[in-house]
Amino acid sequence: MKIKRYFASDMRAAIQRVREDLGPDAVILSNRKLDDGIEISAATDYDENWQEHQESVEFDADESHVHPSDQAASIAAVGEELKYLRGLLEHQLSGLVWGEQERQHPLRAGVFRQLAELGISHRLAQRVADQIPEKLDARSAWKEALHTLSRDICPASHDLLGDGGVYALLGPTGVGKTTTIAKLAARFALRHGAENVALLTTDNFRVGAHQQLSTFARIMGIPMQVVEGREALTDALEQFRERRLVLIDTAGMSQRDIRLSQQVAMISASSPRVKCYLVLSATSQSQVLEETVRAFQKVAIDGTVVTKLDESACLGGVISSIILNHLPVAYVTEGQRVPEDIAPARAQSLLSRAVALGKQQKQPLNRTGIEPAYAEGLASAR
Repeated sequence: MKIKRYFASDMRAAIQRVREDLGPDAVILSNRKLDDGIEISAATDYDENWQEHQESVEFDADESHVHPSDQAASIAAVGEELKYLRGLLEHQLSGLVWGEQERQHPLRAGVFRQLAELGISHRLAQRVADQIPEKLDARSAWKEALHTLSRDICPASHDLLGDGGVYALLGPTGVGKTTTIAKLAARFALRHGAENVALLTTDNFRVGAHQQLSTFARIMGIPMQVVEGREALTDALEQFRERRLVLIDTAGMSQRDIRLSQQVAMISASSPRVKCYLVLSATSQSQVLEETVRAFQKVAIDGTVVTKLDESACLGGVISSIILNHLPVAYVTEGQRVPEDIAPARAQSLLSRAVALGKQQKQPLNRTGIEPAYAEGLASAR
């Protein structure tokens, strides 16, 4: 068995040197980081039992001794390299598949690209593109894609501002739950009277977390209570049972916070009358949105509120999450004004904004020669 030591700027360069020098059958034995790069030891004609019968190993001028304790590091290095090679292979295969799809189904491939430019997830974009009849022309295909997305965005079945009820707003920190509650409460109070509204908050985790809501309630003449625990929440709901609308502000937590399950369980067990709205920020990344939905789906979600439309450069991520997770949309918000900056969610309005943002941000690919036809497509989808 021949063992050699190699120095390189990074792992990929080191692996390349090993392959060029020792061939494809070389085995990496160890690696360690240096100030100016990385050092690895590799061997040819590797004998798995060499450690049992050899106390030391002779090296060439640029070789050094390899100890058994280095085996864990070498395994980790091999794992990283395999991960890299797998990713490279998957990327190359996906390119081949995409090239074949462009050749066989150029119209659908063009629709897929246009949807991806809007930020629509590849999974949803592929699903929509697969439904496009190949007999359509490019413009009609784009109109059909927008129509399909519009049809898949479901409205919430409850009319909160019209009928009232008991609603808890759930969501991670910073998505705008408290401001949204203020807007909904103000809208309802203006229409039905402040005496028909009550506010509750379960946010006892942050210092002064309920001060903003308390100040708003005082200005509007609406009662507000801070509740802690399921029994206190149940009692408060009983106290305000005559109020037409009761809104519950919950503590903002990361979707990974271990206390999240406790809060969700408390809301679910407090009263069967409570409907839950999940608040999603349009500025959140797609992966964060998916993690959020999974975390809060432990409770039945009756609707969603999409916030911060005015701050988002792309709505494809939130639209994808809504459609793929079958979440009904109740309201959208943009801006901080109370109660102006809130409106009932409309599928066409969301798509209109998504298309407009996509047009602003768009870097045309046009590999299929298909033009976006943004305005025309949207008008036909309505």
